[in-house]
Amino acid sequence: MINNTFIHILLIILAILLDASVYIFSKRGIGKWFLRNIRWTLLSTGIAYSFYGIVTIGVFFFIIFNNIPVDSFTEFIKNQGWIFGISFLIVGILSIILYFKFRKWEDNDYKQKLKKEMNMN
Repeated sequence: MINNTFIHILLIILAILLDASVYIFSKRGIGKWFLRNIRWTLLSTGIAYSFYGIVTIGVFFFIIFNNIPVDSFTEFIKNQGWIFGISFLIVGILSIILYFKFRKWEDNDYKQKLKKEMNMN
């Protein structure tokens, strides 16, 4: 049986690889369309995942410090809650960072387009 910690680390690595592939393809032709359409999705996803991470970590500490009676859910949160919380938080922060990168790239593309138009006139 595969350890759950290994699965979470693997998911974080996959999220980083996804971010890297989006960065690479955003400089190509197909990436321009992708860049415009995914920007707001990244921001909303980043905020949501960051919120999930903070709430999960908060529930983890609440259960630990208040000696809640143990059942299957609280046992799961005691054992795995911090991993889920940190995973959500990392993916959320990466998504928000990527949103601002996309915004910067779009602004630079727009400025270059304006410079070309000014030079032609």
